Amino acid sequence: MGARGPDRSRVEATMVRAAQDGDQQALDTLVADYLPLIYNIVGRALAAHAETDDVVQEVMLQMIRDLRKLRDPDAFGLGWSRSRCGRSAGTGEYGEARR
Repeated sequence: MGARGPDRSRVEATMVRAAQDGDQQALDTLVADYLPLIYNIVGRALAAHAETDDVVQEVMLQMIRDLRKLRDPDAFGLGWSRSRCGRSAGTGEYGEARR
């Protein structure tokens, strides 16, 4: 995931639309681009807790499901991803485990 800017956002929105339309390569690219970011966010939230891999998997699966429902492909990005991480890492059994 390089620097964010108008061009990057436009390319990303195009990939989101393609993924929503069933383009597996576009979905694979989005997953590959965001997986390191998700690991970083979840790892920090859980302080490298043993459950990090499980939470990352949960977040990625939720992102893929939610991507299909996303009405505005331009909304996809860092903030959208962080909100999914926060929901999984900060609540439920994982959130309890880190306290």
